[in-house]
Amino acid sequence: AQSLFLVILFCEAILASILCLSILAPEKRVWPPPNGNSWQMYVVWTPTIVAFLATVWLGVLDRNTFVLGHWSRFVAGGLLMSGGYAIYYRCCRNCSDIVLLYTFRRRTMASRSIRNSIRRIYGKGTAIRPIVPSLHQT
Repeated sequence: AQSLFLVILFCEAILASILCLSILAPEKRVWPPPNGNSWQMYVVWTPTIVAFLATVWLGVLDRNTFVLGHWSRFVAGGLLMSGGYAIYYRCCRNCSDIVLLYTFRRRTMASRSIRNSIRRIYGKGTAIRPIVPSLHQT
């Protein structure tokens, strides 16, 4: 169990150094990878998967050896897990809101600049009408 714990620590140290390298030296960035088949993807995901599987296996090998043998450990673990998922959900939601807002602003700015270009070419009083006539017109 101790050697498995050392494997987990080694993998986490590799991942931490990769993250620090990516933050401190953007020109040598490893994460995020440029595409799905790059060497950066394998360098990051290999220790991630090894650490995850080793953590699960360590939990199986080391069960019932914790100081807290009472049923309250399940309550504490459930609360910690729920709190972690809540933070994860909040972060994912905020990130997706930011991406959606950025996309909406870019589309709005693009359509506004097209409108302004048409008005500049044809005059200020030009109404913007759709190119394709409506099917309901007779």
